[in-house]
Amino acid sequence: MGEPKSANPARMPSDETSEMLLQVYWSKFHAKYPFLSRNEISDLNERRHELSAHRDEINTQEIHSSPRPVRATSRKLHLSLFKLNMIYAISARYVQLRQSKEAENTPEEYYNAASREIDAVLSVKDLDTIDSLLLLVLYQLRSPSYPGMWHLIRHAMTSSVETGLHRKARIPSLVENERRKRLFWCVYSLDRAVAMALGRPHSISERDIDTDLPANVDDDIDDEATLRQAINDSISFPNRSTRLSAAIHQIRLKIIESRIHETLYSVRRPDTVPADEIAILQQQLLDWKENIPDSPQMDSEEQTHRSRQMHLLHYYKSIRLLYLPRINSFESSPQEFQRCIDAAGQICQLQKQIHHTQTVAWSLLGLHATYLAGLTLIYGFYLSRSIFDFKFSSDIRACSTVLYIIAERWPAAAKYRDAFEELVANLIEADQQQTELNSSSKEATLPAGNAASSSTAWPGEHDLAPTPAAPDFSSAFHPPPEQGGWQMQDPYFHPVAASHAFGGVAGEQAWEMFEDLIDKNFRHQVKGIHLGIPTYFAPHS
Repeated sequence: MGEPKSANPARMPSDETSEMLLQVYWSKFHAKYPFLSRNEISDLNERRHELSAHRDEINTQEIHSSPRPVRATSRKLHLSLFKLNMIYAISARYVQLRQSKEAENTPEEYYNAASREIDAVLSVKDLDTIDSLLLLVLYQLRSPSYPGMWHLIRHAMTSSVETGLHRKARIPSLVENERRKRLFWCVYSLDRAVAMALGRPHSISERDIDTDLPANVDDDIDDEATLRQAINDSISFPNRSTRLSAAIHQIRLKIIESRIHETLYSVRRPDTVPADEIAILQQQLLDWKENIPDSPQMDSEEQTHRSRQMHLLHYYKSIRLLYLPRINSFESSPQEFQRCIDAAGQICQLQKQIHHTQTVAWSLLGLHATYLAGLTLIYGFYLSRSIFDFKFSSDIRACSTVLYIIAERWPAAAKYRDAFEELVANLIEADQQQTELNSSSKEATLPAGNAASSSTAWPGEHDLAPTPAAPDFSSAFHPPPEQGGWQMQDPYFHPVAASHAFGGVAGEQAWEMFEDLIDKNFRHQVKGIHLGIPTYFAPHS
């Protein structure tokens, strides 16, 4: 399972701790991925000591008996303990990253307690198995080890397809039907997010899915009659906000992002994408933004993933994704170029705002989004120095600040913060040298140490507007120190930077020059880290 062998299984937490851990899970994870039943988990938490005692009895029986198949009643117990301990582990890890302190048990101890049940949990392929795989994925998003997150989510999607969750089905029970839909779309959302971050293909194509989205109802309804009335009310009042509104809206955005991938990032994409297809995708994103739901009245902690800030962050990530393939066409498509740069800047600013206004623990996906946004800004400046202004400088500082904070609390991320700062510094140095050469009426060349032919002009001679003086980003690299710090043992991810994504056919030479800047000082710092999106994600210009 990928955790340290030295960690012992955890004891069941006290009432106070268990309630705190459950609240963290409901507010930080369930709000975005509502695949578990609130009532079921709350009931299991109430009976946790009884379940643990029963598990000890089974252990004693197994010691004095030969191995036998897992009985249904026994598997139900194993499932209950697995889900409880995984929820405790996920929440304890979140608290650990956010507050830099331990609860009664460490995340690893809860995780090891859950791992004792894994054989019984996976002995049958059903909805509970998929629930369990998703819990493992959520834990791995912030885990100090990496046993194969992409393989876990792919396994969850394969199991979902084998169970028929991706297709419309005639299920007599409304409660069961809603559970199936919520479960599938949570698998779908995590599959899209993880594939994007790790540069892998999606586990299922859009054309193979026809199941409906979950009904916009509160997530604690498990009575058939009450659920039927709630579904009817959601049809009559489609704009009413519920606990599921934000999650459903995020699923809609993932569907649009998936269409963007299939249109612009497919291996079999056409050489050119018609402008009207881009316009359709842009309008879908604008419509999504206009329909961001209001947050229902609830505890402030539960507002994190339902806040407008969080929705806008995901919106600008999608905008950057849409226009990234056109970034090299800054002369012929200046508006699309600027939209990509603006979206990257908004990502950095919103990440900074969310950190300061909400209690958020960082994950692979958060680091990936910030790092890519920063690289997009730098590459945009490399292509056209005319984009430099106060806002651009502020965006660069915001990105640097966020990466600094993440690295302070998650030491394994320090190499990416350092790489970003080195890249900006090298780009400034190159720009200053080029400015001096231009002022001396000499032919534009790259700085010493970067090989390029004498006929290659430094991007900026053909800017959209007159080139400003070399910017001063020095303040970007000294953000105010944050209190506290998070601890992490070893890096478990390989964040996708921006090489091939920035280097379409028209921008090959530009990207080669850009890579020279990377090679100059810090390539050795991230040795072994994949800095490019695989070819099937390499957008064209």
